[in-house]
Amino acid sequence: KQLFESITFTTNSANLLASQILDFSKNEQKKIALKPSQYNVKNELIEVLNGLKTLVEQKENTLNINLDLPEDLNVTSDVVKMYQVFYNLIGNANKFTEKGIIDVQAKVVDVSSKISKLEVTISDTGKGISKQDITAIFNNFYQSVAEDKVHNLGAGLGLYLCKELIELFDGEIKIESTINTGTKVNFYLNLSK
Repeated sequence: KQLFESITFTTNSANLLASQILDFSKNEQKKIALKPSQYNVKNELIEVLNGLKTLVEQKENTLNINLDLPEDLNVTSDVVKMYQVFYNLIGNANKFTEKGIIDVQAKVVDVSSKISKLEVTISDTGKGISKQDITAIFNNFYQSVAEDKVHNLGAGLGLYLCKELIELFDGEIKIESTINTGTKVNFYLNLSK
């Protein structure tokens, strides 16, 4: 079962990378947009995070999940693009963390009777990001100066597209990091109830 889950996740990751490159190519022609559908926020986050757990554990990392979400929060939003954000950010944390901890915290704050704000913090105990890299990290095709030693670098589109996707949700992303200590990513998404 674990091998099957690993193969499934690897396939999904390859599809995600291909989708990111296609999204970027499309974005050069026209702006990407949300494709709303109805879903339960807590159920979908549990599903995506459980899927990522196998990948994280393969590198002997631990994924801690703390969801402070109502059971009955159903929204009309783009679940696929929400998945992309989590896959990218946790995938990055995992790539630069060895035998460490990746912590995911999520909570919901009601903005109005029609909008809920999903606030997420993803922190890791990985190698960290230099100040030089932090200033350019959201540029398209950007690769860290330290990434030459990391296998499976990807296309350098992950954080660029994450920022673009988060902004589609009228959200914002911030990254804080200290070399050899770890990285903390804070972002929020506005979801229509």
